[in-house]
Amino acid sequence: MKRPDDLVLKFPGTGGRAERSSPFPLQMNAESDRSAEVWTWNPPGYGNSPGKPSLKTFSEFAAAWSERVLAARAGKLENSKQTRVWLCGNSLGCLPAMHVAATLMADHPAAVLWVRNPPDLRRVILNISARWRATTAMQHVSAVLPRSVDAMDLAARCKLPAVFLMSEKDTLVLPEYQQGVHAAYVGQKHVVELSGLPHDGILDEDHRPVVEHALRWIRRQFPV
Repeated sequence: MKRPDDLVLKFPGTGGRAERSSPFPLQMNAESDRSAEVWTWNPPGYGNSPGKPSLKTFSEFAAAWSERVLAARAGKLENSKQTRVWLCGNSLGCLPAMHVAATLMADHPAAVLWVRNPPDLRRVILNISARWRATTAMQHVSAVLPRSVDAMDLAARCKLPAVFLMSEKDTLVLPEYQQGVHAAYVGQKHVVELSGLPHDGILDEDHRPVVEHALRWIRRQFPV
């Protein structure tokens, strides 16, 4: 079976499911001459996937799934071209996407990262617990988060070209938290503010120009 020109690996947030996945961002400003496949991961305990949700193994399971998909569907194409791999994450799903970007992509030089509202979990947990006056109880939890879900650590190890979509009105993953992740990111990056949107707000036609500009930017990094 012929391998696609573009392979999208998607990592949804806690409210997302593979069963409801879309081809975004590839359906915007599509390249009609290129074939594409979209694969979406359900973590253990999500959607129709068996098992129990756990942050301890969250990114490791994502990496194992990614390895199998990449081995089967990514690689060299005709004329020595390389499949362009898109690692796409939303909210909590940004963390496994960044983990895969930091640990698995040495053999895939045409890979890019596309994430929206990546959470610095320590800050998010402490901010939410403060609202419920449970900061002391949650300080231990935030202190022992695995490295594989530490956005700041992952950002310092990711070298793929990356687009960061940031919801302007996000009250869960505050823009200032996201900006810290952006600043720590060591690869090339392009930040897009989604004006007027809350954390899980839906993009509309007003956002199309900035998203299409980001698509053009990231495609220029690897014009395969």
